[in-house]
This record gives sequence, C-alpha cells and structure tokens, in this order.
Amino acid sequence: MKYLHSKATLLPLLVSFALALFSCGEGGSASSYSDVVNISSVEISRDSVLYAEPGFLQGVSGAFGGAVGDTYIYGGGCNFPDIPVADGGQKVFYKSLYALSGKGESWETTFISFLPKSLAYGASVSLGGGDMLLLVGGVGERGASGEIMMLSKMTDTGEIRLSKYPFALPFGWYEGAAAEHGKSLYFTGGWKDGELVTDLYAFSLRSGETTKVISLPDGARLQPNLFVIDGYLFLFGGFFPGGDVRIPGQEPYVHRTAWKLNLSAPKSWEKLNTPEAMPGSPLSFIGVAVAQDQVSGAVYAVGGVDPVLFQDAISRGYLLKKAVFRRDAEAEARLKEEHRSYLLQPESRYRFSPRLLRYDHRQDHWNILKDSAIFSTAGAVLAAKGDELLMIGGERKPGVRTFDAYLCNMK
Repeated sequence: MKYLHSKATLLPLLVSFALALFSCGEGGSASSYSDVVNISSVEISRDSVLYAEPGFLQGVSGAFGGAVGDTYIYGGGCNFPDIPVADGGQKVFYKSLYALSGKGESWETTFISFLPKSLAYGASVSLGGGDMLLLVGGVGERGASGEIMMLSKMTDTGEIRLSKYPFALPFGWYEGAAAEHGKSLYFTGGWKDGELVTDLYAFSLRSGETTKVISLPDGARLQPNLFVIDGYLFLFGGFFPGGDVRIPGQEPYVHRTAWKLNLSAPKSWEKLNTPEAMPGSPLSFIGVAVAQDQVSGAVYAVGGVDPVLFQDAISRGYLLKKAVFRRDAEAEARLKEEHRSYLLQPESRYRFSPRLLRYDHRQDHWNILKDSAIFSTAGAVLAAKGDELLMIGGERKPGVRTFDAYLCNMK
C-alpha cells in the first residue's frame, strides 16, 4: 500500500530575513561543522486508509525509527488520542511500522508490517553500516518486551522486510538506550522486569548471550542516550525517578553528569564535561532525540525538556506518592491540582529545547548547528543518513504529540 506525495515545501517563516537559515556555535560564533542548515517540511501521508491504527495520525512519542539504506523508518510509539492526559486520558500504544522515502518534493509513505506487540520506549539501533535496523525491547499494554525485531531491505524488490531476530534479551526492557559495537549490542538504563537498570550489558549479536560489563557510574538512569565513537561508549542524560517513599534520600533527580567508557578495556568510566550548549544553558538530554550517521559516525541531537521544569515535575510526582502513602488527603489534593495546572500550560511554558546539535568528541562539546522552534520536541524520531537528518513526531508539550516531519540538509 503506497502513497505518493509532492508537497514537501520549505518551512514557512514569518519574515524574509529568517529565510536565510543559519547555524551557530558556542557564544554565537559560526559552527565548524556547517555553514548552512536547510530545513524542509516533509508531508507524510495522512490518508486514513494507510493507517490501520487511526490514533497514530495524531502523532506519537517514544516511537521506533531510523534509516535502512536510503529509506527512513518510523512506527510504534504512544499517545493520548481520546481524552487529554490532564483529564485522566489513557495512554495508547501502537504496533504499525512505516517507511518514508524520496527526495525534493516527492515522498512516498509505505506500510511495512505490524510489530508482534504494540510498543513504545524501545531502542532503535543501526547495523551493517545502516543496511539494517534493530528494534529492541519496549513496553505496551501487555507489559515489557525483550524481543528484538529486524528491518532490512530485500535485494530483489527493494522493499523493507520485518523479521524476528534469532535471539532476544533475557528480560523485558524499556526506557533505556542501546548502541552497537564489535558485533555486540550494548544497552543500559531504563527498566528490566520492573526494576531499575544500574548496569551496562553486552548482548552478543552472534550468540544471544547477555553479560554484565560494568555498573553505571552514578546509579539508575531512565531515558538516557548512548552512542559509540572510535571504540568509546558515550553516556549522556537520563533521570532517577525516585525510589521507595519510606526510605530517606530516594528523591528523584535529573542526571547532570556525562561519561565515556573504553570498550576495549571497560574497567572504569571517564567523566566528561557537564553538557552545555552555552554557558549557563544546561542540556538535560532527557527527551532528546539522538541519531548517529553510520558512515561518518557523526552524532546529532534535537529537542529535549527543560531540566529545571522537569525536575519540578518529577519531584511533584514523588511527593504525591508520599502523600498517598501517608494518607495525607490535603497534600494529595493540592499536588494533583498542581500537576493538572502544569499540564494545561501553553507549549512555550515548557521551554523544550529548540536546538539542533552535533557532538564534537575531541573537544567534548555539543555544537549548535541551528536554533528553530521546529526542534522544540521531546521523544521524537531522529534518523541520520549522510548529510540528511529526518525528524518525525514527538511531544510538543506533555501529553500532546505532533505528526509533523522535517528534513535537515547540512550541505
């Protein structure tokens, strides 16, 4: 089932000078990576005949995505299609996968297949120089999954095929991050069978054996980011959601530290600089979409939540659990009302990051390539392919998704 489109147009901007798209580095200087970042809007098909799960058209976050050869992939994920989260709406998970291919003003959307389960918050990992994409773990209405699915392109027809990988993780796993190196899948963070993950694991892509590599340097992290450059594993972002309300010192917090690990001798973590785009402008790397080009190794990131506001939100949730445990009805009612008020603010109130970044591992610094409101998302799909980046979906504010897609050309 295919649909051909010819509506990819330059992102509309309000004033003429803004059409001169720019990039900037730290302190407003020109980036060493790109003089011009061109952004185009890509219109994905919204034909309901294509989408077997109608709510998917409202946009999702926590979806799977990446690139297989010259084709972009997106699917799975979750949203609140019926009742808003502020009014107690239930989260819905999806299992359909789609391919998006094209150039210029012609893009084609193709339905690929259904996942075995409706899932979100899994990991997407490229293999074979970008010829294959693994979809690892995830969670849905039926709980967590340890399955690994594989997307590859058929040499005779050029179609994308979904198949089950020969091996699976030994436990259900989600809200973590994964990266491939040396025929092993390294993964960490998130949850495994209902418990917080505090170790880095290596999953052999040849045998399916899973082994513990090393403990995380500073405890559990939900929604971290993981990638490999020159044999080093880089760990950014994530947060601790809070522990047992009966135990002091279990309050939630946002991780402000970043680390790297030499995978040839993984004996100890090396602490990196506190990630900042500009002095006094911290990067939380929570809800950030990260992609790595499998040919050049370049690592890009877009979006993400404001660390201060997010810290307030997760602390409020922890205090609410405390109030419920202590049967403090007054505190419970107050905190619920504060949470509802938080969810009803306009998009600008949440200060999602509007930046497109590229990592310079030699300088241990994230360079700003572009500032644009289109990047102000959390949990989007980001796929890298040569000089192109494609961003699809994500949240525009807590509980509210978008179905928009944008192509960034960094030539």
